[in-house]
Amino acid sequence: MKPRTCCLLLGLMSGFAAATPVQAQQAPAVEVLAEYPAGNFLENLDVLPDGRVVFTSYFAKEIEVLEGGKAHTFARLSAHPVSILGLDRGFLVAAHGQTFVSGAGFVETQMFLLLDKDGRETGSFKAPQARFLNGMVRHGADEVLIADSIAGTIWRVNIKTQTITPWLKDDALGRDPAVKEFRPGANGLKRQGNTLIVSNSSYGTLSAIDVDAAGAPSGALKLLARVERIDDFVIGASGEIVYATHGDTLMRRSKDGATSVLMQSGCDGCTAVTMVNGAGGAKALIVLTTGGFSAGRKEPARVLRLPYR
Repeated sequence: MKPRTCCLLLGLMSGFAAATPVQAQQAPAVEVLAEYPAGNFLENLDVLPDGRVVFTSYFAKEIEVLEGGKAHTFARLSAHPVSILGLDRGFLVAAHGQTFVSGAGFVETQMFLLLDKDGRETGSFKAPQARFLNGMVRHGADEVLIADSIAGTIWRVNIKTQTITPWLKDDALGRDPAVKEFRPGANGLKRQGNTLIVSNSSYGTLSAIDVDAAGAPSGALKLLARVERIDDFVIGASGEIVYATHGDTLMRRSKDGATSVLMQSGCDGCTAVTMVNGAGGAKALIVLTTGGFSAGRKEPARVLRLPYR
């Protein structure tokens, strides 16, 4: 996502200050671009400069790529990919050596994989301090920030030196002790100008923190909105946020605080969403689903495309 202006962010934050009723919206025409057998878990994605969309297939240990409206396998990996970012020289993948359903020991298996431009795995380094690596965002030429859904931390990762250090620790990034089921804490990260925005699936919140000229956090983490269920999200041109709910619905929250339902059903455990350009400058959303995996359903995991305006 390209940085927006400060006035957009101020509008976004002022709109999030007050809750407003959900508005009805006409259901868009949804196109299924790819479908995978039940039990697959599509988790995270990135849009590359050439328009291709790469996305992670967690249990399959694969990276898929969407180009020309069709998906195919781009890379087979040594670990379970959570999130992916395209870099100048290839890709960075945050991964788990064991899956999150394998038992408590999976928290000890957090790592990063390095891929070349063709998807070949060229190296890896461990993240022993981390407990549940999740969404990533670029933070300079050789650095990324990554959310940790258990440790209540956003980590700063230097790809060149292969080091990981705490960037921000805050209880609001952790898990809500009142929620009995497992829901990740800090999840999706997006950068808008000099502000970092983070979703928390456990608390059901969107929060923001300013970033100073040196790339360090400035000031306190600020609550933007309580949105109930949320996973990853994308920020639109007018400052609106479209967010996956890890449920059946896809939601949109405008900068004035109005909330609308983009898809009432059919998201089937949607985990991630991004915005792409179509023919004639038309916008579309690409949505990843899990087939309702976390809810115990056994639907196919799908990549969906729906028009957006």
